[in-house]
Amino acid sequence: MQDKYVNYLLQLLEHITPFCELFQTIINVALLHADQATLAHVSGMLLKHQMCRSVSDESEFRTMVTSFCDAVPTRGVSPTFAKVAAEEYRNMLLNSNSLFSSQSDLIMALVFCLSENMDSPLWHNEDATPRCWKVPSATHLTCLVRHLAELFLPSIPLLPVVWTQIAMRMALTTTQRHAAGRCFQIVSSLCQPPGAWIPSLISRLVETAGETHEDTQAYVTDLLLCLLSSAPHLNPVCSILFTF
Repeated sequence: MQDKYVNYLLQLLEHITPFCELFQTIINVALLHADQATLAHVSGMLLKHQMCRSVSDESEFRTMVTSFCDAVPTRGVSPTFAKVAAEEYRNMLLNSNSLFSSQSDLIMALVFCLSENMDSPLWHNEDATPRCWKVPSATHLTCLVRHLAELFLPSIPLLPVVWTQIAMRMALTTTQRHAAGRCFQIVSSLCQPPGAWIPSLISRLVETAGETHEDTQAYVTDLLLCLLSSAPHLNPVCSILFTF
């Protein structure tokens, strides 16, 4: 069961299956961790987003639906407050590494962001390059991965370890450059000891560092960034300690 959840989470970041299916899977798993009060709030949120998607399929109603969705907040919440809360959810989930104040807030942020537009990715399709090491989508990915681990760690204690192993294995074997870069970013996000992977990483670096092809240099950039971010975790007190 743990491997199943880990694979679902990894697929979200690889664009292997439709966004809607992946987002729905993560929402379903997140709701297993929700209490009754949270479920009540989330149900209103999901219903609102579903209504907006259903009606917006008709092009002639798109303008009307946009205004309708903006005007109908979650039950008991004013439109202005709902808009502020939505921005806060996005910012906390995709731009901040800070822990959520409660599991309920984390679940509501996840459900809101994943259900708001289930046919679109959460960030732009972009890659790090030798000239641009830092890309916004890498920050979004890092924050989301850590918040997913924050939610699932109590019930799946080895999630960071297993997820790191899967991501690293794929980064070193896939022929898809973009997927490899995202996998390296996942590894960096999870802050696990890289000791077992150092020989493979160094070997791959030696193989590719001298190549001048743009995609190869981008791959080398992601690999180096992964090594740099892993350096502080070379000698941890516990091999499965999960820290930010």
